[in-house]
Amino acid sequence: MKCNNAVRTFAAIEINEDLRRKFTALQNELKHTRASVKWVEPANIHFTLAFLGDTLSSILDEVGHAMDAIAQTVAPFSFEVSGLGFFGRRCSPRVIYRPVSLLP
Repeated sequence: MKCNNAVRTFAAIEINEDLRRKFTALQNELKHTRASVKWVEPANIHFTLAFLGDTLSSILDEVGHAMDAIAQTVAPFSFEVSGLGFFGRRCSPRVIYRPVSLLP
């Protein structure tokens, strides 16, 4: 049960404009299927690393600071985006995503 003063939170990586344009183009192609989907605004497209769930609003700043500190310890990395996947039922997916693989 969701608490009134909680928000759904996740750890994510923002993407650059070139990749955002590519994802937006894919999204526009998928829109032609006329599927009943709530499409994400291009400005909100991102790579989710971990879903944290419902988090109390009162600790969001703490969570943000902790995530910033952790991010400072992670070395730069490269990745490859390929394929297409979904969560939910094939006939009515809840989420459509592109799998990401880390490169050596």
